[in-house]
Amino acid sequence: MRRAVLTVALLALAAGLTVASEDPTPPIFSYCLAPPLSFTLEIRPLLLGGKGVQLLHHRADKRLNMLLVSSFLDRSLYYSSDMGRSWTRVPDSSRWAWRAGFVTEEGNFLVWEGHEVRLLDRAGKVLATQPDAPHIWHGSEGIGQAGRTIIYAEYSVRQAEEVRVFRSQDRGRT
Repeated sequence: MRRAVLTVALLALAAGLTVASEDPTPPIFSYCLAPPLSFTLEIRPLLLGGKGVQLLHHRADKRLNMLLVSSFLDRSLYYSSDMGRSWTRVPDSSRWAWRAGFVTEEGNFLVWEGHEVRLLDRAGKVLATQPDAPHIWHGSEGIGQAGRTIIYAEYSVRQAEEVRVFRSQDRGRT
């Protein structure tokens, strides 16, 4: 009997998906869809240098499959295009304390730190800065992109505070 093994890489509360076959390890969880088809779900933490990472964003579409994380090891941003098997450090990214991130359709990184949103390329070059952004967006649900337009809503823990919705029509540059 052939089976497909679905490996779910868990980073904080988010997961990525890869497919392998004929895995000899015993399943953690198995569910038979219809004989002879079955699958195994494996949940494993991803580590970078032996330390955990904070998931900032995972983009998976036809053009791009990328994880963006902040490392607890050195506070730098890292990205992976192979579901965490290898990592590339974004140069000069340890200068800021990252709290949120988003991978654009173009493979750039929109990141929030303190009161600023920055658009970085993979080489760490700051392409644009939005200085007046006091509130973070609320996880993956609070930010999105369609074509050239990126939109996000601020999220404040203080319910009485006024929050705003930001829209960029030039892929995060303004």
